[in-house]
Amino acid sequence: MIKKKILIIDESPLFREFLKKTLSDYGFYIVSANNGFDGYNKIHSEAPDMVIMDFFLTRRDGDSLLADKAKSPNVSNIPTLLVSGQIPKEKLMDIARYGVKKILRKPCTIVDLLSAVTDMLKVDIPLDETSSIVDVHMNDQIVFVEIARGFNREKIRLVNYKIRELMELYSIRLPLILVMFSDIQWNDKDEDKCHLLFEELLSLVNDRQDRIRVLTTSDALISTLNETPKIKVFPSLDLALNGFIGAGSDQNQLRAKQQQLVTGPENAEAGETGIRMNRYEDPIELQKLVDIKSLKIAIVDDDPIVHGIVKKAYSNTQATLYTYGNGREFLSNVPPDLDLLYLDLMMPDINGFHVLEAIKKYNATFPVIILSALSKMETVLKAREYGVKSYLIKPVKPLDIIKKGVEILGHPL
Repeated sequence: MIKKKILIIDESPLFREFLKKTLSDYGFYIVSANNGFDGYNKIHSEAPDMVIMDFFLTRRDGDSLLADKAKSPNVSNIPTLLVSGQIPKEKLMDIARYGVKKILRKPCTIVDLLSAVTDMLKVDIPLDETSSIVDVHMNDQIVFVEIARGFNREKIRLVNYKIRELMELYSIRLPLILVMFSDIQWNDKDEDKCHLLFEELLSLVNDRQDRIRVLTTSDALISTLNETPKIKVFPSLDLALNGFIGAGSDQNQLRAKQQQLVTGPENAEAGETGIRMNRYEDPIELQKLVDIKSLKIAIVDDDPIVHGIVKKAYSNTQATLYTYGNGREFLSNVPPDLDLLYLDLMMPDINGFHVLEAIKKYNATFPVIILSALSKMETVLKAREYGVKSYLIKPVKPLDIIKKGVEILGHPL
């Protein structure tokens, strides 16, 4: 049987590598292109059975690439899947005319992507249907991997990719990883998938087991993890975090240098809020900003300086920012289709926790990033009860703000 050939056009090396590895495991032959010009040439030279591409490309943008593909009789019928950041509404009509049948917005799920591939190529691939919730995010120096319900092989494969993207985004050489399990429904097949997860994690820390900790009360999990005795297992979050951040002290110099590039050496350690940042020096940062340029972002904080810092952080994007001095102002005028909220906790009248309570009550779907001077563990844990997974301690710098936004909104898959 001849393998189906898929062309991936995306400017993120990590994304191309992840898709190549994942789809190759299912028997597809993968060709990749790193920009629009390269992608256009390979559409014609490789004659793929399917194209998976980002809309935002350099050297040849996605709009012109799709238009020229639609005009060419040799390649016009090749099915195309767009996996991209938010596409301007005025472009959607053109995209439909170009014959694009499916658009997935980053971040999308790996299951949605694989389902789109099987549907468009009319093939069957065996997907792991185990119910599982997997989330990967970062606070300060720790990468949190949260797994609930069960172990899903496709989502386990995605964990490695997501952590590597965070490592690139935050310039981390060796991460500290806290794996948090909850409501795990253990079955006989989970042992192999659990071992697969920790093989993936250990490969990211150069087999340094001391850089991985686990939070669980599951006897089955604890028994399985005992086969890797140097990975410490804890029954509560406070015990798991105790002394863990100190293990990452080698990363502090990297973070200080990173801030120094943006703020200048005189402000690197002062933690000042009035920071000058005229442009981004990092080309990777510019590349990732493409996906967030047309989003709606709200800032709720009683400090106008914080409003200015967040605005400065997004000044090189086309994001629309809404500012509010307290929770009451925000709740009485929430922007429609809001994509992201930066929220202070301590404000007069209606504070941040009251805002979180209202958001939870009305089932709002936009993610929240806490900006607060409160760093006590009980405060962080209380915020997490409302589903908040991202927390920045004041004073904050524009680069930290934009990177946290990219982390929350910019993850492919």
